[in-house]
Amino acid sequence: MNTLNNNNFNICVYITDFIIHYFILIQNSSLYCPLLERWIPVLMTIILREDSTHYKEHFKYLFQWIDEYCEAETKNHDNFYAQVIDFSMAERRGFIDAYVEYKLEKFNTSSYSEALLNSHKTHLEEEAFTFLKGCQEHYRQSITRIARNHAIVKPEDSAKFQSMTLNLLKTDISEFFEQVELCKKNWPNAITWLEWWVYTDAGKILFPALSTMSEDLSRKLPNSTNAQESMHSRYYLCGTTNQSIITGI
Repeated sequence: MNTLNNNNFNICVYITDFIIHYFILIQNSSLYCPLLERWIPVLMTIILREDSTHYKEHFKYLFQWIDEYCEAETKNHDNFYAQVIDFSMAERRGFIDAYVEYKLEKFNTSSYSEALLNSHKTHLEEEAFTFLKGCQEHYRQSITRIARNHAIVKPEDSAKFQSMTLNLLKTDISEFFEQVELCKKNWPNAITWLEWWVYTDAGKILFPALSTMSEDLSRKLPNSTNAQESMHSRYYLCGTTNQSIITGI
């Protein structure tokens, strides 16, 4: 752990399942080890349901682990909470709830008025978003699916649609919404799809123009969860078929 610093400690979260006898989900957080030049899992949690409550417990334990082992490494150790995640609403909500609950436990809030406590929670929720980065590969795959749906995008417009929607990942805030409106005008059948990406919380963690994460921190994180997904085959190899749940775990 002493070799880690704020420039190369990155956490990438994804969900997978590899226990065959029973259907079990494994939430896995991995970090990049510069010594091994590999992403390695640091926390694997069995969750029985894909909801924010189960995700929250995983993230809370991860925050505790980070504070225990990394607090002395850097003054800005909160940056170690930064995650690259997909666009599961439950996972995102779990991270935010874990962050708020974990931070509140560090303070004596018994003397807070209800209004002050709610204001503090709102501030912590906004702060939590500064540590979340959405997987750009999921967005690219979604663009490809829409571009191939000729009821939404005409075949001759497919390349233009992909170019303009991908360009939203590079557009700054001064031109971002102008480009969004242009996309909506050109492809009205894609409005619902585009508005989901732009105007929900997904947009806040995906598009740099809307993100509250610092540019410096964002550059230190990967743009996708591919590093985590690439380990899926290894997990599957670890879980053979027709075994008991205890042996599988």
